[in-house]
Formats: sequence, C-alpha cells, structure tokens
Amino acid sequence: MSNDNTPRIYVLLESYSPIIGGMETQAHLINSVFADNDLDVTVITRRIESSFKKIENINGVVVKRIPPKGFGHLKRWVMMITTLPYLFFGIKKYDIILVSGFRTLGIPAILISKMFNKISILKADNTGEFSGTFFIGGLGKIGFSENSHLFKILLKIRNLLLLKADAFVSLSNEMTAEFKDQMAKVENIYEIPNCFDPNHFYPVNITEKLKIRTKLNLPINKRIVIFTGRLLTTKGLPLLLKVWFEIQKHHKDILLLIVGSGENLTYSCDDELRDYVREKNIQEKVMFTGKVYNVHEYLQSSDIFCLPTENEAFGISLVEAMACRLAPVATTVGGIKDIITHNYNGYLIDTGNFDQLFFYLDLLLKNEEQVIKMGENAFLTVREKYSKFSVAQKYITLFKELAVKKYGSYPSYLNPFLKSKS
Repeated sequence: MSNDNTPRIYVLLESYSPIIGGMETQAHLINSVFADNDLDVTVITRRIESSFKKIENINGVVVKRIPPKGFGHLKRWVMMITTLPYLFFGIKKYDIILVSGFRTLGIPAILISKMFNKISILKADNTGEFSGTFFIGGLGKIGFSENSHLFKILLKIRNLLLLKADAFVSLSNEMTAEFKDQMAKVENIYEIPNCFDPNHFYPVNITEKLKIRTKLNLPINKRIVIFTGRLLTTKGLPLLLKVWFEIQKHHKDILLLIVGSGENLTYSCDDELRDYVREKNIQEKVMFTGKVYNVHEYLQSSDIFCLPTENEAFGISLVEAMACRLAPVATTVGGIKDIITHNYNGYLIDTGNFDQLFFYLDLLLKNEEQVIKMGENAFLTVREKYSKFSVAQKYITLFKELAVKKYGSYPSYLNPFLKSKS
C-alpha cells in the first residue's frame, strides 16, 4: 500500500461519461464523491468515439481512454488486451483496482493485481456476468452457443481466475445468489446497491412541477406516466405501448412519456415503438423525448413511473423515479424485488403480463390519493439508502476492510466518514 496520504484507485469499465447509461452514470456518481473526499481516482475506459479526448479531468477524476474505438461486442474483448499495458506500466500509481462490469475486464485486473499484490474488487453491472448467461445474446454472432464445449471451457477458466478477486460487489440478493452458485466465498461478497444523485433527483411541489412542465413543453393538465431508460425490447416497451393503447381508451387527459433512446444499441426498439404509435394514431397520448440530459426534470414533472422490464440487474431508473416521489409499477426481476414492497411503495407485476400491467396503471390513473400515498412511501424508501453519499461510504468502508485483510492495517486517509453531503 502506498505510504502517502492519498488513496489511489484505478476504475476499469468499458465506457464512461459522456456516454449515457446505467453503468456509466453509476461510476461517474461514485467517482465524483471519491474525488470530493480526496481519493485519487483514475478511470481506464474505452475511447469509443474519435471526438473523445484521450486524457481529461472530469470533476476531479482523471479519465484515460484507450483503444479500440467504435461500437460492437468484440470491442470489449480487445479492450481486455489493451488494458494490460496501462495497468502494468502504471503499477506505482494505484493500490486498488475496482472493475465495473467484470465480464471481460476482470481478467486483466486479476492478473495484474495478483502479480503486484494490489487489491482487486469486481463489481457486476448485469446479472449473468459470472454465470455466463450475459453472453448468450452475442454468442450466435460469433458462431458459438451456450452449449458449446469451447465456450464452457473458456468460461470455467475465466471464472477460476475471477474467483481470486479480493471482493465481489453484488447489486441485489439475486446477484449474490449467482455469485454463491459460481463458488465465490460468502465472506468475499458485499452487497452495495447502485445510487442516485439527491442533488438532481428530488420531489418538487405542484407549483414547481407546473413550471417544469411549461419549460419542457409538456401538457399542464394531463396525468403523466413516464418511462426512462434505453429503448430496448428487453425493457418491455412493446408491451407497455400495447397496454397503453387500451388504457387511453378509458382515460382522458393522460400522456405516456418515453424518455431515452435506442441509438446504436443492439436490441433497440426505438423505430418499432414510434411506428406503433403512428399506426395506432395515438400521437397525442404518447411522447418520445429521445436522448436527454435532464432526466430528473422529466421525472419531476410526472406522476407515475412504469418499468415493465424483462431483465434488470438493479433498476436505477426506478430509484431515481422514487426519489422524485413517483408511484412506481415495475416487474419482479433483479434488484427491483429488493426495492419495491408490493402495495406499499409500488406495485410489482410479472414480466410480460398484459393484464397485470393494465390493472395497476388503470388503478393509479383512477385514484390520485393512491398515487400520492405510493409516491411518498417510495420517496421515504430510497432517499437515504440509495443516495450517492451513502453508497460511496459503503465503498470506502469496503476499501478499509480489504486493506486490513491484505496489509494488516489501513492508512489514515480511508476515513469512515465523508466530508460533505452538499
């Protein structure tokens, strides 16, 4: 461990700000809190677009972007190789390697950390990263299948290496069960959830809500149901539109607000959704925003949040909506089950269930008091537990514990209390 007074952390992940996504946003939030509290953080990520700088400082965090450029599944495998020299030649610049999304980058992180006695922490951003089910969608594109003997052998070899990590960060009970199933030691698994920024995601009063609606050119007198996230088929959006087509027959003055984009994404259903809205002639009942950088304002201007996703490791968009005091309807997948208590702070439905989704959206649109009650309970659930300050503190505590395990003591700079929550 370094003897100076500044903790040094290398964060590895496939993409980072200004790319917008769950993994990128989470890393940016936590890294910013680390930097505000004098932790020396360097991000190693991929230079996806030529316009991105090779090296820059973002909110006190040094970001180094490495090859290869461009989009595509195979790029992440190439990055596994290009990361090695940066870790090797920078060996004196860090003590901790934190990998966000370890499906491929966990390999170079473990190799280097074991060679040079560094602390290694592997955080999964998706379910199936350890078991291998995450790769199923892309295997066919390179001539493999999940039942391929070669794939199973390579997965086993990879996992034997990954199991040498000092710690695994799980986002949910479901993910923890996956880690245990892959033979990770229980004492090496730490459940640390994703987080939201309370400086952006917070409830507003009715006066402020109407001001925001006016600013965003949203209808003043309509009840708004909102979805935020990437426009993917796996998010259950085709089903949501089919349900909404029936819902709008029974309710006046309502709007479905779909915030996000499917641009450059493998399972994008962006065009499909827009075509459906035109085909059903419900343009006045559905609004698409495309990619935006002020998601919090769209949430603050809305009333009900809907996330009918089929696959979700955690559900940070859900937490952000709850932090804005929205009443949520979401599916029983991934970390969502850990966040929503049915009929208390939201409603849970089965994936792909048309009738359940219709029933609970219809119920909330009919009952404003229930919307208010659910929204308040949702807000109380997430405001402390999932704030970026609380979650960053969990990581700092983890760093301390691992330093004690590995080196027998911890440096004074790993203070258990954050300096500021402003």
